[in-house]
Amino acid sequence: MIGRTHLIIVFMLTGVLINVSAATISTNWIYNVSVVSGAPTPDAAAKLIVGAAGFLGSVGIGTGQDTGTIDKNTYALRSQIEGARLLTTVLSDLKVIRQSNGRFINGVALTVRYTDKRGSSDELTSVTNLTAKRYEFSKGGKPNGTEPFNVAASDLLMAPYAFLGKPAPNKPSFLAVSDGKGIRQISLSPKAELVKVAGKEINAIRFSGHTSVGIFDLWVRAEDSYPLRMRIGLGIKYGAVLDQIAKDIPTNLIFL
Repeated sequence: MIGRTHLIIVFMLTGVLINVSAATISTNWIYNVSVVSGAPTPDAAAKLIVGAAGFLGSVGIGTGQDTGTIDKNTYALRSQIEGARLLTTVLSDLKVIRQSNGRFINGVALTVRYTDKRGSSDELTSVTNLTAKRYEFSKGGKPNGTEPFNVAASDLLMAPYAFLGKPAPNKPSFLAVSDGKGIRQISLSPKAELVKVAGKEINAIRFSGHTSVGIFDLWVRAEDSYPLRMRIGLGIKYGAVLDQIAKDIPTNLIFL
């Protein structure tokens, strides 16, 4: 039954290119986006896709690419997802463009500016105002609230790399991320797991927690916290879970 069918959007990374030079990692990630079983969705158009996914097992809905650089001091990332032409006629939000710029403070990622543009929806922006000690949010260029700077927050695009370059923590951890509308704070519980990614069995640490809008699961390689998989609940409005799974894993990650 459609009412009991679930929706997950799966990001499959299909081309990871990492060039290390002067402590900088240049990234070029290409991935396919598919719908498989997941969280219930109230959206009528999405239900059509979910129904097909329930019958076929999965349905490809588009492709995407992430590019950018990360070094020991700063990061700059850009993500673009393009929905298949047929599906964008009923789901304009399948075209998503996100950008993240920030820096590391004592090894913790702090996003200075993050933008999230989905289809015809107004662009969401969050800016870290260190002088005023607050996070400032806007929607379509208009102010959309503030939050006090109580914790250093990254964002949804940068979240998979929270511990990158360091052995994965084996104790409970804390993560704060911006989604362009507010700051999500997540208490993460670690668990060692052997996971199979890109045809390889990898010793990983899985961090599990919840935000105000749903689940948060992040799997990273134990030795250097390279992200292997991330699942994020998007709340009742979207009724979806983003499931990002890397297909190509670099043998080593080096910071000079």
